[in-house]
Amino acid sequence: MGSVIGKFLTNLSIILRAVSSKQTVNTHQLDQLCKETAIKLVQHWPTFRFTPTMHEILAHSAALIHANESRGLGTLSEEPLEHNNKNLRAYRERLARKTTQQANLTDVLTRLWIKSDPIVRSYRRVVKCSFCNGPHNVRSCPKKCEVTSGCLSFEDHLVDCIFTTSRNSVPKVDGCFVWRCPRLSSRCDHHGRH
Repeated sequence: MGSVIGKFLTNLSIILRAVSSKQTVNTHQLDQLCKETAIKLVQHWPTFRFTPTMHEILAHSAALIHANESRGLGTLSEEPLEHNNKNLRAYRERLARKTTQQANLTDVLTRLWIKSDPIVRSYRRVVKCSFCNGPHNVRSCPKKCEVTSGCLSFEDHLVDCIFTTSRNSVPKVDGCFVWRCPRLSSRCDHHGRH
């Protein structure tokens, strides 16, 4: 029973990573993983009732990502909007005229307009990895992670399979999702063998 719960948690972790990412997602494999997870969940616990959120994730996330040009839904999150509230407060308190509300809001909107200008944005500091010179920081460097840890974890291999961009790379093998991962063809956690 413990390995079944662990497999469900692993599958849900992979699904949530794919949904919240900003990368290209292989929607065919994600859809198969969602369906397999839902079917196995109902098979192991017949009295289980899906919450509306769980239904949305398992039944509709692949279709939503496909409609978003096969990109994860991370770009549609509210985090940038929440971060902008912090900027708005700082602009209103420190960088805008406080004579009238109209003058205050005019200064705030002008500052937001300038901040979104492509020419001004081109002068922003570009983040560069000191390990591989990629467009990310050293803490999130995939090359450094591979060098320091030796190999990716089992869950990370499955996530890599979900984020493949080529439909030709989807293996046509029946069985559990673990068997569908080309890099993990010798391992099957579903049957408890290595």
